[in-house]
Amino acid sequence: MTPREFCYWLMGPFEIAGLTELSAKQVSCIKNHLDLSLKCVPEGGPFVFWLQGALSGRESLDARETGVVRDKLAGVFIHVIDPSYSDDPDVQAKLQAIHDGEDGPLTPLSKEKLKQLQADIEKAQATATKALNRPTPRNSGGGGGHGRRMMC
Repeated sequence: MTPREFCYWLMGPFEIAGLTELSAKQVSCIKNHLDLSLKCVPEGGPFVFWLQGALSGRESLDARETGVVRDKLAGVFIHVIDPSYSDDPDVQAKLQAIHDGEDGPLTPLSKEKLKQLQADIEKAQATATKALNRPTPRNSGGGGGHGRRMMC
């Protein structure tokens, strides 16, 4: 996962679920993905390094702190990612409208839908963890060198 991919990954919950606070479990997940990003691209990027420092020693973030993360992340899209697609102001306006949703920023999900989404995410994470920890011929000592490799 590159720093750019990390930014897309992190923006999703803010835009879709309207996150206002980050729990200990969510902060831990973000830290894990930050580590993955820095393993793939050690030179990182300004936002990735800023967030790594901001989360250092933190278990959770309150609404104000989460808002700072969201706003800084939005700045990455406004000033770095979206302009990489086009300098045309009309294109920029369309990209911003996509981030905001057709009728302005998206409204938060109901507690029931958010709970279901979190359960689905946890299930997907558990499945991914099992898949990553499953031995392959390459990493199980079975020789052959034809196993799957994780690519950055």
